[in-house]
Amino acid sequence: YIQTPSAISENVFADAVYSNVTLFVSDNTSNNYNVDGWKNFTIVEGVYSEVTIEDMSYLCVMSQDKLVAKLTKSLSKTKEVKVPAKIFVDGINYQVEGIEKSAFEGNSSLEKVIVSEGIKTIGQSAFKQCSNLKSLVLPASLENVGDYAFDNCLRLATVTCAGENPVDISDNVF
Repeated sequence: YIQTPSAISENVFADAVYSNVTLFVSDNTSNNYNVDGWKNFTIVEGVYSEVTIEDMSYLCVMSQDKLVAKLTKSLSKTKEVKVPAKIFVDGINYQVEGIEKSAFEGNSSLEKVIVSEGIKTIGQSAFKQCSNLKSLVLPASLENVGDYAFDNCLRLATVTCAGENPVDISDNVF
């Protein structure tokens, strides 16, 4: 963690890097990174760690004001997965906020997914090409679903939404 960023020019990284990379910085230092070259990254303040719990990998971030996690990769080959709302790591309770880009992509074993209440985002291509996915349960807390999140889920027959109002999705989610 560096509190003051090194100077870099605006075009050091390709646009694809900016959209795919999260820059972790120390607490209370993100404003220092609002300069050319750095300001295009997704910036997260706090201490982060990667953990695997029950065949699912998470990125956990501990900052001054919150403890959050995102599911980054499923290693499970089970037929049914419930994405938890909270995980416990070393006695610390983290709120799982989202499912990251491509987390379950290509998992042909998966038939049913239950996304717990509290999850806010499902990333781009998160369940893409889950060829046997038949049933999906989405929470009322869901705010955003990324492009192609359920692309080529050819057997998807049931989507249950817990919210009273539908989440706004683009035409290319399914």
